[in-house]
This record gives sequence, C-alpha cells and structure tokens, in this order.
Amino acid sequence: MAMIPSKQWVPALLGSCVISGVFWHLTRNSKVFGGETPRTLTKEWEQATDKMMSSMPREGGPNVILNPVKRQNYR
Repeated sequence: MAMIPSKQWVPALLGSCVISGVFWHLTRNSKVFGGETPRTLTKEWEQATDKMMSSMPREGGPNVILNPVKRQNYR
C-alpha cells in the first residue's frame, strides 16, 4: 500500500481544523444560534416548577424528592 504524500493530507487536515474552529467560534462565542437565557427561566419560575413537581401525587408509594440535595436542611 502506497503512502499518501504529506502535501495532500496536511492541507486537508489544516483546512478541516480551520473550518471546525470557525463553527466552534460561531456557536460558542458569537452566539449565532441564540445563546441568551430564555426570559422564562427566572427564580419565580423555578420556585413555581418546584412547587408543582413536589405536589404531584404518586400511585405506588410516597412522593419522590426530585432534588434531594436542595431539599435538605443543613445548618
């Protein structure tokens, strides 16, 4: 099997790294696809969701605590 000369695969490798770096920058740093926090994710929304989830009845046993670390009373 013959080896592929480096003058063929090095530019292809560098080109693919540049293209992936550009897409990384656009999605992570420039927030092209909208990177802001949605306006619905507020503290009031979180508290209302926690209240709703903790009040859901279970048929097979006691209520399940969805976030046990948050619910414990550490002093």
